Amino acid sequence: MTRRYASAGAVVATGDLSSPQILLLDQVRKSGEQQTVGPKGRLEPGESPLQAARREVAEEAGLTNTHYGAYLGQEAYTFTDNDGTVAAKTVDVE
Repeated sequence: MTRRYASAGAVVATGDLSSPQILLLDQVRKSGEQQTVGPKGRLEPGESPLQAARREVAEEAGLTNTHYGAYLGQEAYTFTDNDGTVAAKTVDVE
C-alpha cells in the first residue's frame, strides 16, 4: 500500500526586477535535519493548490498581500514515511 499526499507551495519574489529577492525559510525537521525551503504544505480538504500555496505563505512567512504570477508546475516523488510505509507526494508550485 502506498500513501498519497498532495501539497502546494510558492516561489515568493519581490517585484523589483533590478534587485530581485526570493523568500526562503529555515526549517528543522522532526528528525533534526535542517533545511532551507520555500513555503509549502499539505492541501486541506476542498482546497485548491493556489489556495493552499497562499495559505502556506501567510502561515509560514506572515505575508498576506501577495500577487499571483504563474503556475510553475508539479513535482512528484516517492519516499519512505516515518513508519516505513512507501508514500507518493505531488507538489504544485505556484
